[in-house]
Amino acid sequence: KGAKGTFYEGGVRALAFANGGLIPDKMRGKSTQGFIHIADWYTTFCKLAGVDPSDSGEGKFPVDGMDVWPIITGDNDKTPHDEIVLGYDFYDKHPNQGALISGNYKLIVGLQENGCDSLMWSPLDYPCTQGENGPDCDGYCLYDIVNDPYEKHDLSKEKTEILKELIARYNKFSNEPRDMQDQGYHS
Repeated sequence: KGAKGTFYEGGVRALAFANGGLIPDKMRGKSTQGFIHIADWYTTFCKLAGVDPSDSGEGKFPVDGMDVWPIITGDNDKTPHDEIVLGYDFYDKHPNQGALISGNYKLIVGLQENGCDSLMWSPLDYPCTQGENGPDCDGYCLYDIVNDPYEKHDLSKEKTEILKELIARYNKFSNEPRDMQDQGYHS
């Protein structure tokens, strides 16, 4: 569901691949379902190169990424993240919008630009003129993205305790100083 510019899976989930001699034979031609954030690539490449990824120093924020090499090599099939912040209250493109993944659940906050439910994203149907519009998440939507990757069933009315917990986490992140948000740092 969704497209670029939304916090639905269609706007945030992407494919990635790794190739080369460091990939173990057991993982060549295989795929994994572990969550990897774009910030994780920097940390992973630093670790592979034997460089400290902390990038610390005066005026710098801690690096947000984690080493995901164990997912790539097949040593671990779970993400090292307890949660992944997809965005929160960005002033220019996404005012009053955001999303947070925690475990199996994703909280989406605010109106999404394109909630199209079409699974046919081809040149014939770009930008999704044939699909139904999904919920706008004005307020909140809650999805179990492991068991419902197409985000068809909003759980916000059924899983109210999980919803409250994720809203509290989301609000903590969205209250960070603006310069920390711009740097991609999440405490």
